[in-house]
Amino acid sequence: MSKLSFVVAVLALSAGCTQAPPPPARASGPDPKNELPFGFVDSPKTGDGVDRVVQAYGWALDDGTIKEIRFFVDGHFVGRTTMTAARPDVEKAYPSYLHGSLVHGWASPIRLGEAASVGNHIITVQAVDNLDATRDIGTIEVNLGH
Repeated sequence: MSKLSFVVAVLALSAGCTQAPPPPARASGPDPKNELPFGFVDSPKTGDGVDRVVQAYGWALDDGTIKEIRFFVDGHFVGRTTMTAARPDVEKAYPSYLHGSLVHGWASPIRLGEAASVGNHIITVQAVDNLDATRDIGTIEVNLGH
């Protein structure tokens, strides 16, 4: 019990209250020890001409595990995937993040949708770790040509 809680409890009891007030609520939030996930989008690249379905792939790592990869088109959620591919290049570059798994790559079709107009669109790829911390690992401007 903090000094303030103790003083409040003593004052409440001396004023005729039969119960001490509850302790102050603790702030909850993200674990400050948790690192944000990180990664890279290998494809598509900014400036690529694309169809309405874009094949995307890349990798992601975390100090825990990667729960999922999320995709957004022009700020709207359009899908998700999980880690599905071994990435020896990533394993070699970041050996302290392996955690017994060799699967750090992902691949997924991203659907721009039939309503998407011809022209430029922004694809955002976001990694989510096992504690729900998120980080954008790629923002790619593509051009829908037809």
